[in-house]
Amino acid sequence: MKTFFLLFLFLFTLSLPNEVYSIDTTSSHYFPLKTGNVYVYQRSDNNAKYKATIVKDSVFNNHKYYYCSNFPFPGNGWFRVDSTTGSLMKFVSANPCQQYLSERLIDSLAARTIGFASNSCNVGILLNDTNNVTVFGLSRRSKSFGMPGYHETFIERYVYDIGISTYTYCFYQPYGCYTYNLTGAVMNSLVYGDTSGASALVGIVNINNVIPKEYFLSQNFPNPFNPQTKIKFSIPLLRGVTAEGGRGVFVSLIIYDLLGREVATLVNEQLKPGTYEADWDASNFSSGVYFYKIVADEFTETKKMILMK
Repeated sequence: MKTFFLLFLFLFTLSLPNEVYSIDTTSSHYFPLKTGNVYVYQRSDNNAKYKATIVKDSVFNNHKYYYCSNFPFPGNGWFRVDSTTGSLMKFVSANPCQQYLSERLIDSLAARTIGFASNSCNVGILLNDTNNVTVFGLSRRSKSFGMPGYHETFIERYVYDIGISTYTYCFYQPYGCYTYNLTGAVMNSLVYGDTSGASALVGIVNINNVIPKEYFLSQNFPNPFNPQTKIKFSIPLLRGVTAEGGRGVFVSLIIYDLLGREVATLVNEQLKPGTYEADWDASNFSSGVYFYKIVADEFTETKKMILMK
C-alpha cells in the first residue's frame, strides 16, 4: 500500500505544470522584512539622503504585515511577501483592482523568466534581468523589475538578503530621470556600508554640539502624552568612540508594552557622540503604560511612560 501511494505521489508531481515547481521559493529574501531594519538612500540628482525604516509589524487581514516608512520604492505602507506565490503585496483598504482582496500586487519576486512577470492593476510588470550585482563589497543575486509607460517608467532592483538597492524613476521629457542608490543599511543589528547622515534625517535629531561626558537617558516629554512624545539621550566621548570620523556606538532605542512585547524601534544604528532626540508617534496604539529601553555599548537603561488618550 505504501509503495502504491509513493508511486501515485510521484506520478502526480510529474503531472503538475512547470510553473508550480519553477517558482523561486527563496523570493522573500529579495525583500527581507524585519522590524527595526534601516536603509539609507542617496538621490542622484541632488545628493540628498533618505532614511527608510521598517517601523513595526502587525497581524491583520489574516496576514502578517510590516510597515515600511520613507522607502523610495515601494513607498510607505503595510507590506508582506506572500509565502505561496512569492509576490510582494501592499495592504490597501480601498482596492480599485478586483484581482486581490484588500491588497495590491507590487512585484512578483518569485519570477525567473525574463519578460512579462505579472499584472498589477491592469499594468504589466516586466522582469528585466536576474544579474549578480555588487552591494556592500559582495556579489549578490538580484532581480530587476520595471513598469514601462508612455509618460513614466519605474525600475527597481531587489538584491538577495538586502532588499531594494536602486530605484530609478523616469518621467516625461524634458525632466529626465533620477535614481535612489542604497549607500548603507542596518539589518539585524549589523551595519553595512555608509550610514552617515542617517540620524539627521527622520525620527532622530542631534540637538546639541556639546560632547557629553556620560551616557544619559531622559524622561520622555510630555508624559503622560497623546499621541506624540520626545525622548532625549546622550552618547559620551569614550575610548574608541570618536566624535569625527570614528566608528561611533551602535545604539538601539526600543518601545515595549506592559507585557514586554516590542512595539516600535526608534533607533537602530551607529551614532557619534552627542545629544539626540527621538520622536514617537503612538497614534496607532491604545492607552496604557509603555517602556522605552536604550542599549548603547555597555550602557542599558529603561524608563516608563504613559499614553493617555
